[in-house]
Amino acid sequence: MTEYGRVIVITDENGNNEVWGSITELSKKHNLSYNYIKRLKYPFTYRGVKFERLNFRESPANNGVIFGRPRGEK
Repeated sequence: MTEYGRVIVITDENGNNEVWGSITELSKKHNLSYNYIKRLKYPFTYRGVKFERLNFRESPANNGVIFGRPRGEK
């Protein structure tokens, strides 16, 4: 785990993502059963939405984003 903690990434069937700091906030916002979700092991799918727990500043696929070379660099 990083010094920043962990986050919860949820992805729906259309590929839309949301990032949350806690299951409590996520459950209240989306009217989900906190007591049920907190017992599940990550990653899991619930009501067609994939839940992942990741280290802060980590890519879900661990492949990261690749940027082109900065201007002027050869």
